[in-house]
Amino acid sequence: MKKYSLIVIALIFSLSVSASKGDSEKIYKKLKSESDAFSMSFSKEMIDFFDMDIDFNGKEKWVSGDFAEGKMMVIKESFSGSDINKMFKQEGFELIDLEDDTEGDVNIENGEVNLYVNRTGNKVSEVHFVIEGEDNVILFSVFGTMKVSNKK
Repeated sequence: MKKYSLIVIALIFSLSVSASKGDSEKIYKKLKSESDAFSMSFSKEMIDFFDMDIDFNGKEKWVSGDFAEGKMMVIKESFSGSDINKMFKQEGFELIDLEDDTEGDVNIENGEVNLYVNRTGNKVSEVHFVIEGEDNVILFSVFGTMKVSNKK
């Protein structure tokens, strides 16, 4: 009987782990294999050296916390910002409205910025900025234990 209980518990655990939403690695692999892209990764030590909070134009959402890893990819031509936004939505990431409690439009040099997170309750484990410019799209991601808020 103990053997069957252990198997059931292991099965439930494996299903809950595999059902976790948001597979950003799948998105990065697709973009890297199907586009002209430049990518780089940042280690925890590199991110801790900068001790960063992330914001755009000083008035949008602040991302702070214990950053474990960072990634950045610059994608040219093959994928538009809307293509990448669709990928994040299909993978189940939550879109955060950057215009909450801000004045005016959110843009960077006439581009558009979207913020996607993977969270369980209030704990955010992944933050992805999709920054659409005139000539390319930048995907900037941070992984760790973080908080997204309106103010620093």
